[in-house]
Amino acid sequence: LRFKLYHAVSKILLQQHNYIALENYLKKTFKEFTHKKLFTIHNHETKLQMLTYLCNSLFRNNKIDESLDYANKLREAMNEFNKSLYEKFVFYFYNILVNNYAKTDLNKAIEILNDAKEETAIKNHPLHIGFVYLNLAVSHFGLKEFKQSLKQIARLYMLESYSNLDIGFRFKIAVFEIMLRYDLGDTEFVLTRLSQLQNE
Repeated sequence: LRFKLYHAVSKILLQQHNYIALENYLKKTFKEFTHKKLFTIHNHETKLQMLTYLCNSLFRNNKIDESLDYANKLREAMNEFNKSLYEKFVFYFYNILVNNYAKTDLNKAIEILNDAKEETAIKNHPLHIGFVYLNLAVSHFGLKEFKQSLKQIARLYMLESYSNLDIGFRFKIAVFEIMLRYDLGDTEFVLTRLSQLQNE
């Protein structure tokens, strides 16, 4: 009953985008479930989900240090039960780290993204590896490393799954590439690509 209640309440708060209430509810619930030893191998996925939601709600509420503290708890939990759910949650773990460090330390975010792309579960998932390359491009752009940023966009284009991405999303990536080329002074490419985009 308690687990069903947790799923219902967290779903409602997520739909309402009420991250302050969600953070408070998750902290209280996680503490209570841990104290009463309710977490077992049978509901381990719920524990990992709860920690993921908590990290993300803390990030949304601009509590970076606390979000990273709970990310460490998530990593520890992912290693429980012989890492049975490690591959299912590893992308979410890296996503939490990248989101937080993108606000505070872009070099650290890049380091984490480079680690993430070596994870088998991420490498083998088309959307997840695409997320890594796109965030590497954005992070290098933030450091004004435009050539490095462009390299990551090129790697993103080379993914077999790229053509399956939403057309609006692909349009945004193309605009981002045009911004990079403009900053690098490649005016000829910018004009050609703008014409192609208008036709598309």
